[in-house]
Amino acid sequence: MLIRFAALLVVLPALLVTGCSEGFLPLGGCTELGCASSFSIEFQRQSAWKPGAYSVKATVDGKPFTCSATIPLSCNAPDPCPADAPFLLGLSGCAQDPSQHSLSGIEVLQGSAPASIDIEIAQDGSVIGTGTFKPTYTTSRPNGPGCEPICESAPSAKLTLP
Repeated sequence: MLIRFAALLVVLPALLVTGCSEGFLPLGGCTELGCASSFSIEFQRQSAWKPGAYSVKATVDGKPFTCSATIPLSCNAPDPCPADAPFLLGLSGCAQDPSQHSLSGIEVLQGSAPASIDIEIAQDGSVIGTGTFKPTYTTSRPNGPGCEPICESAPSAKLTLP
């Protein structure tokens, strides 16, 4: 009986240490981390966003999309972009004072890794800024080798506006 107890004292700590070092995952197990957007373009204004009707035209790998928003923003406004757009237009500050409302930029959705994005932003029909972006993507597997998802990402960019 004493030998069995001594053997248990030797084996049990070894099992606990092995379990901890593997994070309690089965051998070859995967975690469940996801991917962030694949690429983003931040809109930087040198002044506040003035009240008015804004359009953001984004040509993604030759396919045009137009998003529309009005400042001051409404927190209940419908999505400003077409449903098939491979990106989201960021609207910021709708619950704050209208002087804080802005179009923050675009976030390219994971699963889309465009080679080229042309942006044109207009306020009340007058173009206030344009830019062309050609992101360089890297591929990663945040959950480990052989685990999904496969994420593509590129460093974010900035479009400076007056």
